[in-house]
Amino acid sequence: MSNSTANPSFDPENCTYATCSVKEYGQLQYIPTLAGNAIFCAIFAIALLGQLYYGIRKRTWGYLVAMLGGCALEIIGYIARIMLNDNVFDNNYFIIYLVGLTIGPAFFSAAIYLCLARIIAIYGESLPILKARTITLAFILCDLASLILQSAGGAITSMADTQKDHDLGVNIMIAGLVSQVASTTAFLLVCAHLAWAIRTKPSQINPNSLNLRSTKSFRFFLWGKLSASCML
Repeated sequence: MSNSTANPSFDPENCTYATCSVKEYGQLQYIPTLAGNAIFCAIFAIALLGQLYYGIRKRTWGYLVAMLGGCALEIIGYIARIMLNDNVFDNNYFIIYLVGLTIGPAFFSAAIYLCLARIIAIYGESLPILKARTITLAFILCDLASLILQSAGGAITSMADTQKDHDLGVNIMIAGLVSQVASTTAFLLVCAHLAWAIRTKPSQINPNSLNLRSTKSFRFFLWGKLSASCML
């Protein structure tokens, strides 16, 4: 917009939809929809309440913390997108949205990693290529590294005074996302190996868990975790 050249003190965050181009000065090149983001925010809010209820009832504390962290960050991210609907030029809302929706899945990944250890315990410790504890710790550490990178990138981006610092923060966040994708891919390979071992080594499956493994709820649980892993 010509005003920015004529006036060096021009600040895009002082823009309004009536005075500035969204594509040129907006933090996004579009205006996020209010209804769509409100729906996703409500879904994660309902999920958070459900996880809180069942987590306390079943005393699954580690899983509960991971799911609450993920749901809370997703809610914060979608609230920021709702605020961007009102003012897409605001950098603060953009950073909150970016951090919330990129870091949230790391907590969901941690919850899924914890579930794998329970699945291994049900089928038998001799089936996977590594011990359940080793697998869980390895992937949790990978998730932690991803979380640190994304958090550091978000912090640098939010405090950046120059385009160079802003780009550095974004690149660090991207590195965190890449490491998360890599660890999730490795996790899926471990799950595939476990499934193969279950199919080819039925004699090593824990016979004491037959009744549990035969229930529809357990099978639904397995397919649900597999689907969630693929989506992450």
